[in-house]
Amino acid sequence: MKISATKWIAGLSIFCLTLLAMSVSYAKSNRPVVCNNKYALCSAASCIKIPGVKGKVLCHCSIWNGKNVGYSTCRQRRMKTGKHKQQYILSTFSFGGFHYKSINCPASSPWASCLDQPCIIDANHSRRAFCTCNIKYNTAFLTFAGECNLKNCSQSIWSGATEAGNAKLVKALAKGMGLKKVPNRSCTLNTSSDVKNKF
Repeated sequence: MKISATKWIAGLSIFCLTLLAMSVSYAKSNRPVVCNNKYALCSAASCIKIPGVKGKVLCHCSIWNGKNVGYSTCRQRRMKTGKHKQQYILSTFSFGGFHYKSINCPASSPWASCLDQPCIIDANHSRRAFCTCNIKYNTAFLTFAGECNLKNCSQSIWSGATEAGNAKLVKALAKGMGLKKVPNRSCTLNTSSDVKNKF
């Protein structure tokens, strides 16, 4: 049976509003915090606008388990279970997506900021999560999507970060993992041997 566009949009809006209801104001740290837990990774995620909700997008992210970094506390990152057995987690950053290369995109393309944002784990796919992220305009950004092609920067709303913000997270995570070198996985550089040895 086909679902009408109106019903699909209504369903998407309800789903996203459920996620937004989980988006409380966390007391975040001024410095990146490294934790070891299950988390959502959105570093190469594609996102879509949420009908009727300004400033937010819905991003398709992946589930990982291990060391990750963000500004939320480790306690805040613990997985929570809702009354209908839906599972909620936060999205953070890790080296889990370093099989992709990063690309620097211009300020003309909108992007999504997903760090420390609420996610719901897909009940039909335990390695996938849907996260509500903040949409950003008029700011250059770095993303692990795009396949090293600048033309792809405007082909979707990609999850990303500012170059300075990403560098701060990478440095903190590398220190927390005991890496001797700060890994760099840009489209013009090779992966650090330290990262290869860790994953």
